[in-house]
Amino acid sequence: MAKQWQAGHLPYTTIWDNKPIGIYAIFLVFQEIFGANVAAIRLATTVFVTANATFVAAISYQFLQNTVAPQRSRYAAFAGICYGVASLSNDGLAANTEIFMTAFTTLAMLLAVAPGSQSLRRNAACGLIFGLAVMTKYVAIFEAPALAFALLYFNRPTKKEIYIRRLLATATGGIIPMLATAFVYADLGQMRLWWHDSVISNITRVAANVPTPNIGAVITGQLMNWLLLYVAALMMIVQIVVKQKRDQQSYNTYVFVLLWLGCGGLGVYAAKSFYDHYFLQILPVLCIITVLTYASSGWIGRRVLWIIVAFPVLAGYHALAQAVAPMISMNGGHINIQPDATERGAHDLNLVLQQDQHIYVFDDQPIIYNLTHQSPPTRYIFPSVLTTCFLEKVAGIDAVLEVQKIFAQHPAYVIRTLYPASAETNRNYAVYAFVNEALHDNYHLWKQEGATQIFQLTSNAAFRLPRKVHAGTCGHPVTANP
Repeated sequence: MAKQWQAGHLPYTTIWDNKPIGIYAIFLVFQEIFGANVAAIRLATTVFVTANATFVAAISYQFLQNTVAPQRSRYAAFAGICYGVASLSNDGLAANTEIFMTAFTTLAMLLAVAPGSQSLRRNAACGLIFGLAVMTKYVAIFEAPALAFALLYFNRPTKKEIYIRRLLATATGGIIPMLATAFVYADLGQMRLWWHDSVISNITRVAANVPTPNIGAVITGQLMNWLLLYVAALMMIVQIVVKQKRDQQSYNTYVFVLLWLGCGGLGVYAAKSFYDHYFLQILPVLCIITVLTYASSGWIGRRVLWIIVAFPVLAGYHALAQAVAPMISMNGGHINIQPDATERGAHDLNLVLQQDQHIYVFDDQPIIYNLTHQSPPTRYIFPSVLTTCFLEKVAGIDAVLEVQKIFAQHPAYVIRTLYPASAETNRNYAVYAFVNEALHDNYHLWKQEGATQIFQLTSNAAFRLPRKVHAGTCGHPVTANP
């Protein structure tokens, strides 16, 4: 999407997606500065994770005002480190939207709770930053009640009418990013396109029925990654119930962070699919809760948390090891840095692609189009749109028909992965059946880089498209009939 923007095409005009425009604006900036490559996106992720860790540490430091100086700084630093380590559960440095959204959200919360005069200009800036979070991913809007609580209950004004002014100034700043986006599309006569693809489609997504994920697997995965953080949140709830925190400032702090956690949890739930990276929305506040709970716990509570800390550390190490394994190898005692599998696959394609040839990335990384300087064969290039039943409904298309149109163009190479990201209960097996048969009849495995498989069109053979595919039930394998 960012590459198309660089070429002069606004998001949604050539590629369908239901994400807000903000994430592509971020990618565009980094690609303009550092080049249209994977490294630029990795750098963007690193910058935003580092910034978010800094914001988490700053909020923690503010809330630890009852902790003595040396420990206060150490606890705050630990909160930031905790965020950095726990974010590794996001496939290492995967540039998922939540990484960028939460950086804006956390900064907005920091401005709301930081000491000092709460001028209307500062409130507007707070709202503007939160508006950027919303325009990066719409589920940030669920955290608005927590932001409102922070504006009303921290740095309280002497006059009640100032409360309304604060909220109005914040709301005014918050609406600016969306209004600016709407103005740009309206000015170019593309208002209806933006409204349908980016707004209505998300309303459809929230209202749609989603195949039930494996809740047991979701819970197990979360506990393996962030057991410490969830236990700390539970301990904080217990502390409030037994009224260990009696002064008003501490009570407001606890209510705020738990409200923030609850609102973020609604955002995770609204996305419905429960992928690991969706839970990144609640990671910043979980890290803040963890240090607050540790600082206020007794000897036993602290020992329990220290024992549990081994789990997320090991999980983070495992995720980091998985992320770097394809890029780092040992040869004769020397460390060799290699491009990741996506870049290697794109490099292989660049060596053989002719000017009149084109590719189709079926369920692998769509950035391969960018790395091979190829134009996508369809507006629906994001694999999840054509390979999942849920997003097929959100986009309002017939996925099998769309894939059939793509193969009718006889792509020279088709790229797929050994490990599809779509959950089995949500996988569009009709599409997979069609692609499997098309590959079997017309292609052969040309090269494999890690989990990336590249199929080459078999020369001197008549191209055969599958004639019929039985759609069946979503999440259940089907067979294709020639």
